[in-house]
Amino acid sequence: MSLRILLMLCLAAAPALAGARTFVPVPQEGQRIEYENGTPLLFIERETFSAVVVFEPEDRKHGWVSLGVRNHGPHPFLLSEESMTASDGSKALRVFTYEDLMKRQRRRETWAQIGAGLAAGMNSYGAGQQGYGSYSGSYSGRSNATVYGKSGTAYVSGTSSGYVSGTYYDPAAAAQARAVADRQNRELIQQVAAKSADQRARLDDRALRANTLDPDEAMTGAIMIVLPRKTRDGSRFIARLRIGEATEVIEFRESSR
Repeated sequence: MSLRILLMLCLAAAPALAGARTFVPVPQEGQRIEYENGTPLLFIERETFSAVVVFEPEDRKHGWVSLGVRNHGPHPFLLSEESMTASDGSKALRVFTYEDLMKRQRRRETWAQIGAGLAAGMNSYGAGQQGYGSYSGSYSGRSNATVYGKSGTAYVSGTSSGYVSGTYYDPAAAAQARAVADRQNRELIQQVAAKSADQRARLDDRALRANTLDPDEAMTGAIMIVLPRKTRDGSRFIARLRIGEATEVIEFRESSR
């Protein structure tokens, strides 16, 4: 399978967030641009290796440099996230290692679990209140009576009115509400766990980790970086990628799209 196909398969499973910044590669000597479904791919052909490089947006502050590399030389070489450095021309930009990405993922999972726990607690509290209710109302009435005595007969009448209120507890309604809340809480926790597992699987499939490429072997992977600040004349960054004994300089400029 060609490097182009391998790399595009990786890109298909990597959606970006809304508002993410996009950079495009600028070919240098010995490099060329080809397009795949509107995505610019940077091709590098050397005597001992070939590579395809593309930028993937993540969000406003982060992006991925994705690459596919094939070893054409007679000797194996190591390729890892530490094979790349980046700068904005004046200062270095942070390049994330695989361990950095896993720490970032664990923090994301922790906050997701905290949020799910708070939501479940509020849901359970609300269910606990479902068995309680209140009532209120007013009443009024009129009565007539005839009184007989030694002095004769008397006719009397009267009216009465008032307001009544109170509370009650319905154990059956409370039990039903708790059962519904428990089911919803289990589903919420399962959804959070499933999302975390999916994110970890995507990270494992996407992130570049240390691999030794034997002759005629190929691999793909992506390296996350912190993007440069926006500038009036357009942001740019330089990636330096060490492949075997060679170092490729790759320039990226921010796209206005």
